[in-house]
Amino acid sequence: IINHHPEIDVLTYLDADLFLFSSLDPVYAELGSRSILIHEHRYTPELAYLLPESGRFNVGLLCFRRDVAGMGALAWWRERCLEWCYQRTEDGKMGDQMYLDDWPTRFQGVVVLQNLGAGLAPWNFGQYRIGAEPGRTPTVNGGPIVFFHFHSLAVPRRDVVLVTRHTSYPVTPEILNGCYVRYAEVLWTQGAAVKAVLPTFSFGMSEKITLTPHHILLVRQGPQPVELGIGRCRDIPLSSGWDARMLAHGDAAPPPAVTSPGHALLAALAGRPITQRIEGLFVLGAERMTEAAIFFRLFPRLQHLYVFEPRPASRERLKSFTSGDARIRVFPHEMSNGALSAVLGQGDVRPDMLMIEAPGAELSMLAALPPAVRRGVQIVHTAASAAGGNLKTRLDPEFMFIAFRPAGPGTPSDGDALYVNRDAINLLAQPPERERA
Repeated sequence: IINHHPEIDVLTYLDADLFLFSSLDPVYAELGSRSILIHEHRYTPELAYLLPESGRFNVGLLCFRRDVAGMGALAWWRERCLEWCYQRTEDGKMGDQMYLDDWPTRFQGVVVLQNLGAGLAPWNFGQYRIGAEPGRTPTVNGGPIVFFHFHSLAVPRRDVVLVTRHTSYPVTPEILNGCYVRYAEVLWTQGAAVKAVLPTFSFGMSEKITLTPHHILLVRQGPQPVELGIGRCRDIPLSSGWDARMLAHGDAAPPPAVTSPGHALLAALAGRPITQRIEGLFVLGAERMTEAAIFFRLFPRLQHLYVFEPRPASRERLKSFTSGDARIRVFPHEMSNGALSAVLGQGDVRPDMLMIEAPGAELSMLAALPPAVRRGVQIVHTAASAAGGNLKTRLDPEFMFIAFRPAGPGTPSDGDALYVNRDAINLLAQPPERERA
């Protein structure tokens, strides 16, 4: 764009999931006459563990001036992204954004945005005071919100919005009323305008979303809970034409339309001899614990389910799944070298299976295991991106790629992958008992 339009002085990039609640003038005021503007994630203390895997800066908004420093940084960034740009953390890189970590020292004329209202997002708003007076611009610590980053929001249909796929992010009535409901209403209004021109429009929408009792849906007036296929709902009143709803604890399991793509991969193992080898299952992340009941049904000899969860809020949510079950233990840290050494040193429990919710983390998890322990891992089930390299050879030579299942039609490259230890392939290849009978 900047090469084809010489009249442009400053080029600003914005992610598609940003929404501007007020003017960008304060952002440009901070840029002033300098060359580059970037902004930090500003993680809350509870989410600070994301820093090493996602980086200091977020690429939701960046500004580049047409001068030597600005164009030099833009060219350098373009070259790095062409060399490597995948949705995983690897060798100090993650997507396109961890390249920014050293920009304040690598390039001249870099401004790190200070305005709290610019770059507000699920990973940082919890440490601020959010104001949400009807008819007025929402505020953060008394100042206007400039833009909010609606990361991980999903729109399964026009009148239903999934606030965030990641239940580790906090959600409060203030942020719902101040930001999410207003954004949902704009999506509804603009969606109607698009539908008037293109009645079949449904880009970005999918009924196949993953729900747990901790996800929050915004529902616009009309549909009743039974229409959504999620059973009985608990309503959270909002000061608008939208309702916030959650799956009620104790309800029946969600139907297939809202279940995880990983269920299908796990179900393919049912009854096969390899399931008899799983006595210890190590899980990285609380999100997977919504599937705890499936684990115990699928692996009849499972005695030890160890969950590694560094996020305090997520550990609290685990109580509803683990209370009173002596087979389940929760560890308040990541599945790192030190953490695994401490756990493995406590007894005879060894991981026969790893279940990982972070794409790209399976390599570091396996590397953290002592060689003798790693050889005993039979199954690796991990979140994965088919766009992030060759999945079939990713865990060579120890594990064989079995299958990949996309999260949904709207995200064909992102989903879950299943790997099996090559020494146990014969146990997988045999058909289930009911097929041999």
